[in-house]
Amino acid sequence: MGPARSGINLAIDAMPDKESKILQRRLAEHRANMEATLAGIKHIVEA
Repeated sequence: MGPARSGINLAIDAMPDKESKILQRRLAEHRANMEATLAGIKHIVEA
């Protein structure tokens, strides 16, 4: 968050040939976390 470069920028700078793989993995992590959050909300609402 904010104007500073993130860790993902540093990873891509260090391994520019793996940029696509780095981004795909990060997006998968975001998706998994969002799905876990929604599952937790569903569990609470349906309890």
